[in-house]
Amino acid sequence: MATYHTAMAKPDTHTDHPPASDAQLDAWLAPLTEGRRAEELTLLRQALSFSARAQPEAMASALSVAQILHALHLDHETLATAILRAGYDNADVERITK
Repeated sequence: MATYHTAMAKPDTHTDHPPASDAQLDAWLAPLTEGRRAEELTLLRQALSFSARAQPEAMASALSVAQILHALHLDHETLATAILRAGYDNADVERITK
C-alpha cells in the first residue's frame, strides 16, 4: 500500500518578501483577463499577491502554467490553484498568513 504524506518538512528558507506592487500585479494579471468577470479577476489577483509574497522566484513558472490553463478555457479557481501551488512549494505559509 502506498504511503501519502500530507506535509513534508522543508529546510528553513525564511526570508521576508515584500508584497508585490499594484503595477506588478496588474502586469501579471493582464494575460489572464480575457473573458473573466471582475470577481474572478479579484480571486486571481489575491492568488498572485499571496504567491509573490510567499515565493517570488516561482512566479514565472506559476504564470506560465496559469496562462496555459487560461488558454484551455479552464475556470478561475483552477488558475488560482496553479498560481498558489507554485508559491506554496517552498514557502513559509504560516509566516505569510499571520
